[in-house]
Amino acid sequence: MRHTNLISIIGGGKYKFTNKHSITTSGWFIVMPLMTRDLQQLIFEHTNEQYEPLIIARNIAAGLAHLHSYGIVHRFVFAF
Repeated sequence: MRHTNLISIIGGGKYKFTNKHSITTSGWFIVMPLMTRDLQQLIFEHTNEQYEPLIIARNIAAGLAHLHSYGIVHRFVFAF
């Protein structure tokens, strides 16, 4: 599944880690492409102060709609 407003997931799995105190933790991880710029940098570089928040919100909504069309429900949506 590809969409301009979604980041690709190229792998993932389950991990299990035991630290030096014999405490074990486990969980899930995903592997995504390395991004060279964060959202704040992209916004700063392409800013149009009057319309930028609307454009960002519309792009986020388009990405979420694409996920929904595949029956995928997101858990969290936020910008860093």
